[in-house]
Amino acid sequence: MTKVELSLRATNIKKVISSRKCPFAVVTLLASESSGKETRVLGRTEVAEKTSSPDWVKTFVLDYEIGQEQHFTVSIYDQKNERDENLQQQTEVGKCNFEVGAILGSAGNIKAKTIKSGLKAGGLLYASIDECASDKRTLSLELRGMRLKNVETTLFGKSDPFFEISAMRPHTTGDTWDVVYKSDFIRNTVNPKWDEALVSVDTICRGDLDRPIKISVFDYSKKGNYKPMGSFETSINGLISSKNTGKSFELRPGIIEVCNVKLLEFGGESKLNIDSGVIQPQKPSYGHSGLEIGIDKLSMSSNKSPTKKPTFIDYLSGGCQLNLSVAIDFTGSNGDPRRSGTLHYIDPNPHNPAFNDYQKAISAIVPILEKYDSDKKIPVLGFGAKYGGVLQNCFQCGPNPEAFGTSGVLAAYNSVLKTSLTLSGPTSFIDIIRFAATRAVQTQTSAMQAGKQAYSILLILTDGCVSDVHATKQAIAQMSGSPLSIIIVGVGQADFSGMEDLDDGCAGRDIVQFVPFNRYRDNKNSLTAATLSEVPTQLVEYFSANSIQALEKEVVKDEDIKIEEDNEIDLKSNSGDFRLPGTYAPMMHVPDPGHSSAPPNTATPSYQSPGYAQNLHVHQPIPPSYHAPQTAPTYHPQQMAPSPSHYQNPLGHGV
Repeated sequence: MTKVELSLRATNIKKVISSRKCPFAVVTLLASESSGKETRVLGRTEVAEKTSSPDWVKTFVLDYEIGQEQHFTVSIYDQKNERDENLQQQTEVGKCNFEVGAILGSAGNIKAKTIKSGLKAGGLLYASIDECASDKRTLSLELRGMRLKNVETTLFGKSDPFFEISAMRPHTTGDTWDVVYKSDFIRNTVNPKWDEALVSVDTICRGDLDRPIKISVFDYSKKGNYKPMGSFETSINGLISSKNTGKSFELRPGIIEVCNVKLLEFGGESKLNIDSGVIQPQKPSYGHSGLEIGIDKLSMSSNKSPTKKPTFIDYLSGGCQLNLSVAIDFTGSNGDPRRSGTLHYIDPNPHNPAFNDYQKAISAIVPILEKYDSDKKIPVLGFGAKYGGVLQNCFQCGPNPEAFGTSGVLAAYNSVLKTSLTLSGPTSFIDIIRFAATRAVQTQTSAMQAGKQAYSILLILTDGCVSDVHATKQAIAQMSGSPLSIIIVGVGQADFSGMEDLDDGCAGRDIVQFVPFNRYRDNKNSLTAATLSEVPTQLVEYFSANSIQALEKEVVKDEDIKIEEDNEIDLKSNSGDFRLPGTYAPMMHVPDPGHSSAPPNTATPSYQSPGYAQNLHVHQPIPPSYHAPQTAPTYHPQQMAPSPSHYQNPLGHGV
């Protein structure tokens, strides 16, 4: 489980907000039946004074795991009564629903949705996510001002000062200052002493203690037109060197004293003798108006940034695409697909069909992974069937080489039984693995040439163990150097002990994860968590082994962000329901020989006793009356994926 940080901003909500224009947001985590967590309010932002385009400073920490969906709602309110914290006393502007993985899978880790309240819609809400601090330290800062400039215009009044800490962030128009902390204001004084400010070092400077930061002081106003009282740029190391040299930041008139500055480790304070000579002093930078910043007490753990190993989220933030391929077992051991209860049986109910186990696995796993693929184009492959009497272990499912999204994968799978295939055997993944590895290397090579990154995932759905475990292990070992993870989901009641050996017993980089479907058949969230748990580690291991660093986080212009309409979230939905929203009618009507469910005026064909193919699996022909005129296109592994002895990774690494 990874902690991520949610930031919120909105634009142009004046159409649905009162003349006060004091918006704030409330974040609510939605229930997750699989984890046992109930719906709860995570917190609320500060009130943004007198604006219809708030950029809230307050952030929220959420849990993220690639196989677990985490939905949350952002409700926007216009403050009507500042003395009453009860939300019922405020005016609700509208709300939007988001999912953490969908945000991380978007360019720049940001999504935008139209704010809706009933039938009214106005303005946009932007939700962005960053990984929480890899530098676990927290900056503790206590400031006190003395003889500050009074910018209050009333005759006897004094300023109400507060301060902000801003971090430098990349933007499409150049580096900009992003406010990461705002203090409370102190009423009617030019000698304020603010409470301790606690800010994540990672949030301020991403662990780089030399990265510029800015501290600004303003005079608070209810109208929102804050008057500047001075600002300066420095860095955390700049504060340290200021202590060493005895110099301070002077911004006349007035001074601000730093009563205390320290870095806190998780669980306590970390101290460093700053007179040890480890820290190299540097000149402080000076601003343009009336503050002097001095340091009385300072205790720091180090003036050097800890070495940061790239994480899975770092690669996602840099735009790494996850490309999925799906391979489906059509061997005879799946049973006669016309018989209810067999693994490939498709429910003919057009209104509320029950999914078979293959459909359930597809509808659970594919929607998670397609969020991280911008084009959502997914090759769907079959293996273990005969066309024209010839066994094919890598053939195209569906009319197109790539299906679009989850619904396209389901349609491609359903359409296979309309072709003139014969369910046969034996079970072999080797051609499928070679195809996926070749495609993975080609995709990553093209991505690198374009200054991008890509990683591939092969999802294999099978009802039995491979016939030749040793040869399959060799193929996996030979392909382990490619940018590929292999997820094998075993459906049905077969003995999958050989699959466990593929998971744990292959040489080379670990790229295989096996999960028996029946263990998680009653809860799709548990299924996706188990199947995808190793993908982040495998991705990072591949890029690290090839010395490929994560790219800088993508910077996306607002006009390039796709605006989405909000979707309703049903809190009563059962996490064990594998069906996707909507109604999915089967692609064809396959009658059950044991029931009178044949289409009108169609005779139910008699079922012939199965023969056997290669003495391994049941040879089950589909009756001629259900053959389509065309056969499925076939991939030729000897052309698309070279034999193991000649296979070379185009990136220059043997696999």
